[in-house]
Amino acid sequence: KEAQTALDRYIADPYDITKITFAQAFEKWSEKAFRKGSYQKQASYRAAFKKCSSLHDMKVQEIRLSHLQTAIDDLAGFSSSTICNVKIVISGVFTYCIVNEYINKDYSRYIELPECSTKKVRRIFTDSEIKILWDIHNKSDTAAIILILIYTGYRISELLEMPKENIDLNGNCIIGGGKKTKAGKDRIVPIHHLIKPLIERLLKKSKGDIFSQLSYHLFNREFHSLMDILGFEHTIHETRHTFASLLDREGVPENITKRLLGHTFGNITQDIYIHKELDELRKGIEKIKIKE
Repeated sequence: KEAQTALDRYIADPYDITKITFAQAFEKWSEKAFRKGSYQKQASYRAAFKKCSSLHDMKVQEIRLSHLQTAIDDLAGFSSSTICNVKIVISGVFTYCIVNEYINKDYSRYIELPECSTKKVRRIFTDSEIKILWDIHNKSDTAAIILILIYTGYRISELLEMPKENIDLNGNCIIGGGKKTKAGKDRIVPIHHLIKPLIERLLKKSKGDIFSQLSYHLFNREFHSLMDILGFEHTIHETRHTFASLLDREGVPENITKRLLGHTFGNITQDIYIHKELDELRKGIEKIKIKE
């Protein structure tokens, strides 16, 4: 009976146990595993799969504990959630292979997890990553919004809920929109000439009184989906860190950067920006350049 069952399964889905690779086994496992998981969970597992690239082309039958342990050890310093997701993917693939008789021993059970990073790593978008976003922004509103965040320093919640009346296209600036501090609520952010067409395009698509009809939850899902597709590893808030980093790289004075980010500094919080200050802010914004 067991032989007949195995034969029936093979006829329904032929396979060669001597040739199936880890990547092929992952696709077979994920077909079933992803049926119940959320969209975000699927994206996180696919991102985890990419992190064990050393296993992708190996035949499952030839993978030993040393290969698995090396793949995990290479993640030392990553967050605990990242490492755990990679372990889940590896264990899922090996369990699938055991159940389907591709292999007869589950080496994933003996993996030892490395120490995880306790410090939250802030990764800025690189010039090459930003260039890729520019290459696809016409086809992806998500990429366009990410670029606007990178060139303005706004938090995603501030941008999505920005009243249209606060976006002065004639004056080329965004007024206010901050939430956390008085300096943030009162700040003015000049619109970099490169992102003005993006803002105009998205404003035309928006039917309400605010910049976008997207909720934070929906954009967060689309953001992580795009990161997964592009192979980037970033959080939304890292667009803000990128903005500050780009200004610092171009030598923009700290007080200008803090104005643009909406940070209160010293005892200065002015309600009215004089023309000279606006010019300084605009010069600071326009210094942002992406290196080829």
